[in-house]
Amino acid sequence: MMKMKKCWIIAMLCLFAKGIYAQEASKFNVYFTYKHSVGLLEKNVIRKRTQDLYGNALLVKGMYSINELVAVGAGFGADVLEMPHYSTFPLFASVQVSPFKHRKLFFYNDLGYSLDTEISYSGLHEELGVGYKLMFRKHFGLSFNLGYNLKQMQNILIEHENGRKKMSFTTRQSLSAGFGFVF
Repeated sequence: MMKMKKCWIIAMLCLFAKGIYAQEASKFNVYFTYKHSVGLLEKNVIRKRTQDLYGNALLVKGMYSINELVAVGAGFGADVLEMPHYSTFPLFASVQVSPFKHRKLFFYNDLGYSLDTEISYSGLHEELGVGYKLMFRKHFGLSFNLGYNLKQMQNILIEHENGRKKMSFTTRQSLSAGFGFVF
């Protein structure tokens, strides 16, 4: 009786462990990510700012695994930067490299351009970072990431100290932390 109980417990632990460390991600995955950024430096033709810079972003990207090491894809999102307020809608290409055996840890680069609309500014969008992907099922998991973000926004109206206004571009460098779902 005791032997049967031990076998039953071992069998249940094996089944549970298989569910926890589930399958590898499929060849194609979609990432829904929320990121919070803390600005390091914002610079334009008039001034530099280093304090009270922050922002939030929602990003969606599709990634296709070429092999065990490299995945490529594309994405879009909405990024709202504060102090001062800027909105951008980036479209970008993405590359992920997983040089380690278990493929949970990866390095990524998102490079693209933000759309110019009535409520957003155009300009370069780039993020370099490291992420960690934990898959529970073939099409469900969590993703965590830390990155360095660079944005260049064009056609920003800047007011000089003497009251004159001038169109310029602004560059913002930030560190970001995010989490999201992988499908």
